[in-house]
Amino acid sequence: MGNKTCIYLCFTLLSLTACTSSKKYDYFQKGVNAQQKITEFSTQNKPVPVHKVDVGDVLEINYYTPDEINQSIVSSNDEGEKKNKINLFAVNGDGNIDLPLVGPCNVKGLTIPEVKDSVGLKLKNFFNITYMYVRLNSFPINVIGEVNKPGLINVQNDRINIIQALSMAGDLTQYGNKKQVMILRKENEKMKIYEFDLTDLNIVNSDAYYLKSNDIIYAKPLRAKNASAILPFASLGLTLLNTVLIIFQISKK
Repeated sequence: MGNKTCIYLCFTLLSLTACTSSKKYDYFQKGVNAQQKITEFSTQNKPVPVHKVDVGDVLEINYYTPDEINQSIVSSNDEGEKKNKINLFAVNGDGNIDLPLVGPCNVKGLTIPEVKDSVGLKLKNFFNITYMYVRLNSFPINVIGEVNKPGLINVQNDRINIIQALSMAGDLTQYGNKKQVMILRKENEKMKIYEFDLTDLNIVNSDAYYLKSNDIIYAKPLRAKNASAILPFASLGLTLLNTVLIIFQISKK
């Protein structure tokens, strides 16, 4: 093996890590009409799913008596003015929230209006409530893999889609594969996997486009990342091999 062969091998390794065409991996390439500024496509009239409470959700619950006093935590200043504090209740591993005086109340699998009805019935055994509201304060999702800011995200809204979640995670890294993004979701005590091609506009029609509590988004890496990881070691090996060949050729003279 001569120097030319070593150089050829180096170029071969470099080609493995060459950048892929950006057009190939841009968002929403499929379904876009290049001749028009506006692209129309069917969303199959899918309604936005109603959030159902799950473990890890945080609920805001406030209720008032006829005296317009918040029956949860009330603080007073020196002048006697009363200020209402937001009451936040985290859903524990059993699907319960712990209410003062009432105790545990199971809310897992309920919609927010259903939580209001269920909790309201129990609170009325202790308080004369004239007004009550329940709101979803946050729910957890996880984003892992080839994103710039992986980790737990507490969504401060009642809905979020996969694109918004990836944006909150800092978008995909340069090695993130937009054609292979997965959502892992627990449904009926079984783990279900949804696969997404983010270059295709039709992802909006997926049942998992809008996220649920405890969804896990996994962004797979491009193959180029694996090749780039071994490039330094391969280059070192070729350098050593080339050095040995040079020494061998000198020794033959």
